[in-house]
Amino acid sequence: MKISPEDHVSIHFYRYQAYRQLGDKVAYEMRIGDSNARAKARALAAVQANKTKKQLFWSSDWQRIQGLKGGGKGGRANTAAQWKARQKVGLKYGKSNGIKNQLPFLKSFLKYHVVWEDLDDNTFFKTQPAESLTSVIKQLESFKPGKIRNTTTFYKLIRGERKTMYNWKIVNKVIRSEAK
Repeated sequence: MKISPEDHVSIHFYRYQAYRQLGDKVAYEMRIGDSNARAKARALAAVQANKTKKQLFWSSDWQRIQGLKGGGKGGRANTAAQWKARQKVGLKYGKSNGIKNQLPFLKSFLKYHVVWEDLDDNTFFKTQPAESLTSVIKQLESFKPGKIRNTTTFYKLIRGERKTMYNWKIVNKVIRSEAK
């Protein structure tokens, strides 16, 4: 969400009123009446000064303190609670964001029934139109389980960067589906 510079300044004012954090007071007092260009120039100068002095984000001590805020073991401890939280977020937003951010070539590909050849035994399999490449891979896996070892690299086959992948070959795209 984008907000205006004026609203940004107001947020610092209200945060200071609520939490009494000095940083919000300083940010409000520094930016009140600033033009957008002047505020941007001041922010970039502050970033450069902090980088040079190895302060805040560029300080290993600051990074350590921020990491400890994630819990007693830090953010990368991969505790059961962290895993559960990531799963909750991923299940809620992961699929919808992935579908929303699909590249045009993939969106187009997913609208087709696709005939595949398994080059190991020269058998053929037709996948149905799907909402994601993961859905197509699941269809292929139902036919030949365990054959696709890395689903991420499978995009190379769809993009035409490779003619075969894990001994799967695209034979034809047929019967365009108008349902999508």
